[in-house]
Amino acid sequence: MNSGAIGIFDSGVGGLKILGAAVKRLRGEDFIYVFDRSHSPYGNRSDRYVRRRAEKVSELLLSKGAKVVVAACNTATGVGITYLRRKFGAPFVGVEPPVKPAALARTHGKILVLTTCRTAEQANFHRLLEKWDDGNVIVAPQPSLARDVELNFAALSKLKPVVDDILAPYDGEDIESVVLGCTHYYYLADMISAHYGGSARVFDAVDGVTHRIETVLDENDLRSETGKGRVKYIYL
Repeated sequence: MNSGAIGIFDSGVGGLKILGAAVKRLRGEDFIYVFDRSHSPYGNRSDRYVRRRAEKVSELLLSKGAKVVVAACNTATGVGITYLRRKFGAPFVGVEPPVKPAALARTHGKILVLTTCRTAEQANFHRLLEKWDDGNVIVAPQPSLARDVELNFAALSKLKPVVDDILAPYDGEDIESVVLGCTHYYYLADMISAHYGGSARVFDAVDGVTHRIETVLDENDLRSETGKGRVKYIYL
């Protein structure tokens, strides 16, 4: 047993969906969430820059007593998760675009994957595609969508025309599902579904990540019996 908190970080609001799900699922745990907003969004930064930020934020979380660190960002996971595990020797959980569940669920149409530009370039993402793309995956990198979500978080409805413009070029592609390859995009799921009249399934990684956090806690005997679902927020 371990009474330390679960540390979660992202460049901004993207990881809050994962935090919310983790708080509900892991009711005996406490949490620390870091908004690295002064360096947001990670998806437009160089690999070296993102890795350095992930290292600094992880070091901060571990210094605050975090027993597990969750990189709630596809870009940070792709460029840094292996390095972070090796450097700190602590349990880390990452997030990747849920291409696998979308591919397993596919019956007829195309899978549209929305990612940041950096994630689309990463080797681990290409390995994911090599394993699960049978020729029916379309990757659509978005240079500014994560920042749009961050800047308009209090009024996300403003982004409906932006979302429609992003999806419109693929309207003739028989899109069966849309994979959200950035945690910031999770807030746009309803808009994306509405664009397709509810006919396209939207995949995010929230359930997969929270399940993985739970597994890591159990594997390392890190469950807490004293936590009360408290969340501490840190802004950088």
